[in-house]
Amino acid sequence: YDETHDSLLHFKPMSEGEGIYIAIGGSFPSVGHQCGMDSVETSDAYYDSLDGKLSNSSSAFGQTSAALYWELGNKSREEITVYFAVSNTSRGALDLLKDSRSTPFTAHLQTTENWWSEWLSKAKLPDTDDDEVLRLSKRSLITIRTGYDKKTGAIVASVTRQPPYNCDWPRDGAFINYALDVAGYHDMVSKHNKFYSTVQRTGGTWGMCYYADGVEAGPIIF
Repeated sequence: YDETHDSLLHFKPMSEGEGIYIAIGGSFPSVGHQCGMDSVETSDAYYDSLDGKLSNSSSAFGQTSAALYWELGNKSREEITVYFAVSNTSRGALDLLKDSRSTPFTAHLQTTENWWSEWLSKAKLPDTDDDEVLRLSKRSLITIRTGYDKKTGAIVASVTRQPPYNCDWPRDGAFINYALDVAGYHDMVSKHNKFYSTVQRTGGTWGMCYYADGVEAGPIIF
């Protein structure tokens, strides 16, 4: 817990320098926090919250859990916006969190909706007047794009970690590529295929699934 920024800071690796840093904070100050060990009843943030308050432990290392507590109820604080800021340094994540807090939620929402509208405007959708079919088609494309790593071209089968489908599976990827090609997003397909070419084994086979950096993620050989 970072008191100066009133935020939780999750990070990996457990050292200074570059890595993955996620800063989490609200649109107004919290009144409690807890950092603890996952599934350990004496410190786990979930178990700690069951009595309606948090113990304010400010650090935990390893398999951790954490929580922030806000009091809602008065007219000025009936709602809260929770921000997640991600960077390769702690300073970068905390600076992003600060910038995000300075922008109203409605502005963030409008920017996001404008981006998706622009991206979907290029899609070749089914030739139908059925609103439900069109809505489902757009949502499916959004799901694919959300799981797309623009650096490597990898596309996860699902953003879920349990079950562990947050990897790029060549099996699923073939169907994803087909959908993207039909919809007109050919550049994404080309980059996705280039990703597969970088992880293909010398003998021509692929692993079960991959992380976005090309490391094999699944236990089944083929």
